[in-house]
Order: sequence, then C-alpha cells, then structure tokens
Amino acid sequence: MPSPVPPCSGRIMAVDVAPGVVDRLMELYGDWRGQCLQVHAAYEHFTAASPAERSLMFAAYEAALDREEAACQAYATQIRLVTHVLP
Repeated sequence: MPSPVPPCSGRIMAVDVAPGVVDRLMELYGDWRGQCLQVHAAYEHFTAASPAERSLMFAAYEAALDREEAACQAYATQIRLVTHVLP
C-alpha cells in the first residue's frame, strides 16, 4: 500500500488556463533568459576588448541590454495578462 501524500502547506489553485497561454509564457521566459545570457556574453566581450575595439563592444553590450529589456517587458506583459484572468 503506498504511503499517503502529505497535505500541501501552500495555496493550491485549480484554474483552467488555455494550453497556448502556458506555452506562450514558457516561450517568453525562455526568450528573456536567452537574452540575459547574451548580455553576459556581450559584457565579457566588452571587458576583454582591446582599446581600439572597446567602443564597438560597448555599443554591442548596450544593444544586448536593450534586447534583454524588451524580452523582459514582453514576459512581464504576458504575466500581467494572465494574472488578470486568474481568480
């Protein structure tokens, strides 16, 4: 006989959310995390750049930050939309 499952101490919500909504959240989260990695890589390139390349590498770093911010905002917007649907 299997042992009983202990009661959950947290709040459980049973909500019907369309599978596409969850898929989109996961996609946006993945995009944001990927952009975070790109920011890290761009910063590493900037800090390792020669003086002659430093301005170009800093511009690339700034562009990576802009892309990360846009991905973050897209994810945050989707989270806000979903939380308005939940009870």
